[in-house]
Amino acid sequence: MDLERLAPVRGVLGNMDGPDLARLVPEKLEFELEGSRIGLIHGWGPPWDLEQRVRKSFEQEPDILVYGHSHAWQEKWMGERLLLNPGSACGRGATIAILTLEKGARPIVEKIAL
Repeated sequence: MDLERLAPVRGVLGNMDGPDLARLVPEKLEFELEGSRIGLIHGWGPPWDLEQRVRKSFEQEPDILVYGHSHAWQEKWMGERLLLNPGSACGRGATIAILTLEKGARPIVEKIAL
């Protein structure tokens, strides 16, 4: 992938992705970065209860859970846990997120309107 020439890339399968991409990326991903447990998942189903569905997808809730599917921005702090939906990089009202992590510091979330 072109982005991998710049930095390591991690991604998950979306509900509209085809079998070619399914061979390359998982449906969900868990990893540690700068001392934080990160969970990455696209999401599925209707918009109501999406947050609960993605949270229940992980055996142990990660420190930072990044998800999508709804195409709607959400930055929700639950104590020290962060639930982040960066929105959608295309269409009306498009947004992306820049998440800055530093070991021992609270994550910084920046919302970018496109």
